[in-house]
Parts: sequence; structure tokens; C-alpha cells
Amino acid sequence: MAKQDYLRLCIKQGEEKNVSFTIKADGKAMDLSSYTIRLQVKRAPLEKAEPIVLKEVTTVTDISTVGQINQPQQGVVTFHFLKEDTSFPIGEYPLVISLVAPGVDDIISSQCCNKAIYNICEQ
Repeated sequence: MAKQDYLRLCIKQGEEKNVSFTIKADGKAMDLSSYTIRLQVKRAPLEKAEPIVLKEVTTVTDISTVGQINQPQQGVVTFHFLKEDTSFPIGEYPLVISLVAPGVDDIISSQCCNKAIYNICEQ
């Protein structure tokens, strides 16, 4: 698998940080105005595995605690990671990003790439 096939989110262990993504469809930024974006970090790459980090963000969620779709027409979503979200042992964890709306629960991290990884790095 080539490096470009990965979505890798690298965060230092114990770091509090905002991370922004632009969500695109067919090469163009999606309008996220009516969506919720769900981010899950899991210990195992199993659909039924409970997430160890769960963020669900909309245009009105608090950007300083959870994150926010802060530029909806440009497809920009920002997730806020607290220290407790990044205090796991150093290593790689499966990352699942989903687009959620009434009647829609679509995993987009697997559409744009073959693998998405939440990587906790040394401080």
C-alpha cells in the first residue's frame, strides 16, 4: 500500500490540539451545513469495537471541547482533542470518520483512502 493511501493523524502523547480536515466529494469541498461528522478512535479495527475517543461535531458544537464544522460551505471540520483523548500508549489506532445525516451513516475515511490511522507519538 502506497503512503498516499493512508490518512494518518499524528498527535503527541498528552497533547491538546485542534485538527482540521476538508471533506471533499468528487474533488470538490462538500457543503456540510446539514451534517454531523463523527470521528472514532478504536483499539481494534472492528465495526462493533467500542471507540476510545468519540467526537460528533456539527456547526454549533463547541470548538474548544469537541470541535465544530466551522466552515460548512467549504467542507471544513475541526476536531478538538483533549489531553485525555491523546493520553493512550504510543502507537497506531484505527480511525473512523463518518458523515451522518438523517438516513445517512457513511464512513468517509475508507472512501478517500484504504486506511485511516490515529497515531500517538512520543512527546
